[in-house]
Amino acid sequence: MRAAPTAPPKSNIAWCGPTPANEDNDPSKADKEWGLEREIRAEVIRWLCVDEKAKQEVDPKGVRVYGAKITGKLDLSYVIVPFPIKLEHCRLMEDAELYETQLPFLNLQGSWVRAITADRLDVKGSVFLRNGLHADAEVRLPGAQIGSNLDCARGTFVNPTGDALSADRINVQGSVFLRNDFRAEGEVRLLGAQIGSNLDCNRGTFVNPTGDALSADRINVQGSVFLRNDFRAEGEVRLLGAQIGGDLSCIGGMFTNASGKALNADRILVHGSVFLRDGFHAEGEVRLPGAEIRGDLDCHDSTFTTLTALSATVRGGFWWWGLKDAEHAVLDLTNASVGSMGDDADEKNWPQRLVLDGFVYGHISGGPSDAESRLRWLARQDHFAPQPYRQLAKVLRDTGDEQGARNVLHEMERHRRQQQDRGPFVRIWGWLLRWTIGYGYYPLRAFGWLVALVILGYILYGSRAGVVVPTEKEAYETFRCEGKPPAHYEDFSPFIYSVENSLPLVKLGQADKWQPDPHPERTATCQQKSAPGVGHQRAWSVCLLSFRRFQISAGWLLATLFLAGVTGIVRKD
Repeated sequence: MRAAPTAPPKSNIAWCGPTPANEDNDPSKADKEWGLEREIRAEVIRWLCVDEKAKQEVDPKGVRVYGAKITGKLDLSYVIVPFPIKLEHCRLMEDAELYETQLPFLNLQGSWVRAITADRLDVKGSVFLRNGLHADAEVRLPGAQIGSNLDCARGTFVNPTGDALSADRINVQGSVFLRNDFRAEGEVRLLGAQIGSNLDCNRGTFVNPTGDALSADRINVQGSVFLRNDFRAEGEVRLLGAQIGGDLSCIGGMFTNASGKALNADRILVHGSVFLRDGFHAEGEVRLPGAEIRGDLDCHDSTFTTLTALSATVRGGFWWWGLKDAEHAVLDLTNASVGSMGDDADEKNWPQRLVLDGFVYGHISGGPSDAESRLRWLARQDHFAPQPYRQLAKVLRDTGDEQGARNVLHEMERHRRQQQDRGPFVRIWGWLLRWTIGYGYYPLRAFGWLVALVILGYILYGSRAGVVVPTEKEAYETFRCEGKPPAHYEDFSPFIYSVENSLPLVKLGQADKWQPDPHPERTATCQQKSAPGVGHQRAWSVCLLSFRRFQISAGWLLATLFLAGVTGIVRKD
């Protein structure tokens, strides 16, 4: 120590500069403006911590230095320090080494430091790297044990080409505060960290545009994770395999990694809810594959490029209304499962592209719930898959909308057949199923066609009654000569005749007694060969004979399809 320190009365502070409020205590000016009177050698601090006699003379409140220039390397590696160390608003001119150091409390708030290497540091209380602390190189805390909080609020950590703050496997009994204008240029690493309360990054800025801005794979947070309220990340934010006891809140957060993953949370387990809402903005993919969220996934009033939730499970609701820039958004919910789903009533706020194959939801609790609107929703998929249609039909059926469910399944079958590479016969068969029984979902269509077939036959047979003749020879001759059958012969009924020809196995006697004239060219015994109208009658007879064959065949086909539709043989659900 080059100059005798001053201190306020009844204080253990080694005071090397003006009062705390004085701007002359700015450690960024230490190189040029702080003289020898403000220098303390790092060896002196080590001597106080190592020498047994010196340790006995230190006040239990510990060593507190304010506004000093610490020269030399501060090396307390493997030292058990029985008192707190507080170096506030100081300038550490060289690196600090705290390998496996043990002490009750560490406070470097407001100081300017170089690299700090504190692997397996053991602090019974808190570690303060806050309130203006500025680090020009990597700060390392891997494997550290901290009994209370790690507070880096308003700290600045600068190492653009590497790790700004490295704390893999750190164990913090309290909270980790990287908030309130915290800034890191370089990667912040918390891989495998154990945090007893919250990870609070509100209003924090993490800048590492060519790599990972925040790496917290396999982190275990007993409380909540806050990446909200003007949180900014340039580079990937990683939470792969993380476990969070409360919520993951990214309300109003800005995540930027346009060419890659903005927020990567594969297999995350969140016991509360995930909030990506109220101004949340992601340029780059937001990934939640395999995530388990036991509360809600709330994405309303947010901006996405791509949200991927492949095989994710959300026990609560999935809300995604009010999306900004929705025409450029992609939502991938392949094999995801949610308790309920709510989206925007305004279809222009639906994502432009949807991937929904395997997506399961209990009910629709927000947005349109009618089949027509939801079919337009399904039409936003890039590729056809039957499962989303079946899922929608199930939800509609559960709400009592049986007609809507049938409409959805009908559209599913139509799209399915359009996607198939089929030959002409299969295409014709598909067309026939669609228009006769609606692929089995509308069997009454076949009945309607049967009715139409009966009516058409009634019109044709009734309008050309003279062309339909008795089947018995004597009655036929009488009909040709007199224009009517014998008195004992059953009269012709065009309606019953049409019904009997249209409906298989229906026998009412007309089809056995009457038929279109099979030999109109023959001259009856009572007629001259030159009888007028013979040629015209021959043409109508041929027409009715052909129509009758068609009517019988079509009747069998329609009746068979009707029964197949009613019994569900041709349906795919």
